[in-house]
Amino acid sequence: MLDEMSIRKHVEWDGKQLRGHVDIGTGVQDDTVPPATEALVFMVVAVNSSWKLPFSPSSKKYATGKDKANLLQQCLCRLDEAGVIVTSVTCDGASSNIAMFRELGASTNPDDLQVSFCHNNRKVYIILDVCHMLKLLRNTFASQTMVDDDGHQIKWTYIEELHKLQEAEGLHSVKG
Repeated sequence: MLDEMSIRKHVEWDGKQLRGHVDIGTGVQDDTVPPATEALVFMVVAVNSSWKLPFSPSSKKYATGKDKANLLQQCLCRLDEAGVIVTSVTCDGASSNIAMFRELGASTNPDDLQVSFCHNNRKVYIILDVCHMLKLLRNTFASQTMVDDDGHQIKWTYIEELHKLQEAEGLHSVKG
């Protein structure tokens, strides 16, 4: 799985080179490159054992889908060298992640759904993080007025009122 996280903007000499500049796997590391403000972190999680391995090959200011696809390919190659077979990639639905999947040959477009891409003659499946996608749906409901097929508005206040009604009736809890 992969996700981005904010990091403190800081450049430091480690005795051999400057650390803290944007690094998207190109090997360019000099003071013409801006300081990084985010890190793209990969977490390798075993499906047939109980181990996790955090792996952060890059630090960046902003990574495009093409940058992320390149870094993911590098990560997959390194894991292949270590004998790890990757079966899926999980991430949130950020536009740069969707662009990354497109670059790799997968697609989340409902009209052309392709839920995997090929790496070393194996399928690697894409999985959008369900919790994040539900939050996006909630935020869409809360910030947009939607309309059903009959032209009736679907408003967030209706969801709130339904929740209040269910709480009052005791319908929101699971009874054993």
